[in-house]
Amino acid sequence: MHQTQAQLEWYRFLSESIPSIYFIVDQTGVICHSSEFGSNCLGYKSAEVVKGSILHFVYPQDIGGFEAAIAANSDDLFQSWEGRLVRKDGSILWVKINGRHIRHRNRDILLLVGQDIGDCQQIELSLKRTQAKLSDILDSAIAAITSLRVFPNQDFEYEYQSAGSEVVFGYTPAELMADKTLWASRVLEEDMQTAILPAFEDILAGRTTTVEYRFYDKNGKLRWISSTFTSRREVGADYWIVTKKMGYKPRPLTIV
Repeated sequence: MHQTQAQLEWYRFLSESIPSIYFIVDQTGVICHSSEFGSNCLGYKSAEVVKGSILHFVYPQDIGGFEAAIAANSDDLFQSWEGRLVRKDGSILWVKINGRHIRHRNRDILLLVGQDIGDCQQIELSLKRTQAKLSDILDSAIAAITSLRVFPNQDFEYEYQSAGSEVVFGYTPAELMADKTLWASRVLEEDMQTAILPAFEDILAGRTTTVEYRFYDKNGKLRWISSTFTSRREVGADYWIVTKKMGYKPRPLTIV
């Protein structure tokens, strides 16, 4: 008996020392057990959270995921989701939760194991903010900014068109993106042969080049366009990422 008790104490010590957030809750969501580490992450002692509802510690907008896991009531069901827990001081703890129903002594319980993903969420949020700022800058520019994939057979796929495209070409970004043949069809044929197509060699060579050409806008009027192409070969792929910066250049037209 002494050895058995010592083993139990050892296993309890190991389980409490695991740097992971875990709770055991019953069919109503009441916490039956909480790891000391998990409780501490929320700013509590285990004794303070046991016998309380797990939903009490869940951010209101994320309660649905926990309620669904509790209601599932199937010992064969494994669930995983992300949510927010509220610490004792009111701050937010972002966690990825893995849930599994188990049956113990004719009793259905739910084991919840959580991983702190707060740093990942902050990085993701920071990236979204940076992307939003970049989009604002690009969309507010008078010039048109285009990103596309260019293939060796001179085919291409649009990835991005800034709002300035409408100022430069007279077509909205959505119109240009919807029909990739539209832009080429509005370039004056002479300039397509003498300016645009020769620039393709610079694209494949990864050289930055600037060309000027004439373009028919939506109203059929000719515009002078200045485009600077910058390209790089995508590693491990058979295409080039090309960025075009284009400006509308009013100037006399000499067409015969």
